[in-house]
Amino acid sequence: MSRQDGQTLLPRTIRYIEDRRAEEERFTGAIERHPSPLGVVWGDLDPVAVYAMTERLLEARPETPLITLDGVGHYPMIETPDRFADAVLQLL
Repeated sequence: MSRQDGQTLLPRTIRYIEDRRAEEERFTGAIERHPSPLGVVWGDLDPVAVYAMTERLLEARPETPLITLDGVGHYPMIETPDRFADAVLQLL
């Protein structure tokens, strides 16, 4: 990251957070309104897609089954592959 002043690019790469705030509907609208069935597997310790986001999703799609993986972060398929696979299979 620090090669050839690469650290100066970090503010530009993280800018998507500002874009998501400004254009929130663009980022969330499709999953909130799409007519296909939806099931969600979420790690309760996810620091990126924080668990509180599930409340917003379930408000928009209250019929959505949610499986919470306790003690799991942003990459449940890597952190606990067996638990993640079991949860996905339950939703199928």
